[in-house]
Formats: sequence, structure tokens, C-alpha cells
Amino acid sequence: MIFASAGLANPQLHIQIGEVLQRQLARIGVRVTLRPMELAAYYNKTYAYDYKMSHHIPLNNPDPDENLEAYFGETATFYRWGNKEIWGAIRAQSEELDEGRRIELVHRASRMIVLDYPMRFMFTPNNHFFIHPWVKNWQYPIDLYDGRKWSAWIDR
Repeated sequence: MIFASAGLANPQLHIQIGEVLQRQLARIGVRVTLRPMELAAYYNKTYAYDYKMSHHIPLNNPDPDENLEAYFGETATFYRWGNKEIWGAIRAQSEELDEGRRIELVHRASRMIVLDYPMRFMFTPNNHFFIHPWVKNWQYPIDLYDGRKWSAWIDR
């Protein structure tokens, strides 16, 4: 790993992921320059659409509507792309109360997005936590934006 040779054995996850993507894209002739940046600078570039390619990890939430609406819905803030048929599919799944039918509608909307949007899904990271029984008030984070660790304590 590039960072290990520079004496940084454990870089942050997003840097490791960027290096893997860089190597994989190089195999098909796409040269990528990684430019890690502070979050505020990243959002300033992202929402000004001042980039050719971006690696972005959507929220990992149990309710699919959070990602579908936030990223691909009619009022989405991240991608500048729109398709009224997809917006309707996203709306339909969010209003469906029958779980089985909603799963079908989520799959339908997801397939429509994959076929229509000028972007591709590459992966979704999973976090694994193994907590000792003497750690109290631990709350499993549902995404990488977890700010609740401060409320846990050790009780032996």
C-alpha cells in the first residue's frame, strides 16, 4: 500500500477505498489522481458539480427510502439528473404499506436507476462491531456518521 511505504500503516477507510478503486480503474486504462480533502471542501466541489468523478458513500440505512429519495428522488441534492418515471417509482415505494409489495417496488426503482443514471454503484461498506457484555449503552451505528459513541460506558 502506498501509505504503508510512507510510514502511515493505517490510513482512513476512504483513503484505502480510493486506492483500491484507483488500481482497479488503471486496469482498464483509466488514470485517476486521488485528492483527499476536508469534508467542507469536498461538499463545496460536489454541490458545485466541479469534478469528473467522485467516490461517495451513501448512507447505510435500513429504510431504502432514505437513499432512494435523497439521492435519486425529485428533490435529490447530490446528483443532477432527473427522470419523472423514476421519481414516480420512488414515490410509490415510499407510500406502500405492504412489506412484500414494497420490496418489489424498491427493486423496480433500483433497477430503473441503474439503467438510467450516469453513475454506477460500486459497493456499500459494512461495519462490524463486536462488543463485550460489560460495555453498556452501546448503540450500533447504522452509517459512518455515528456520533453516539460518547454515551457508552464500561461496567465491569
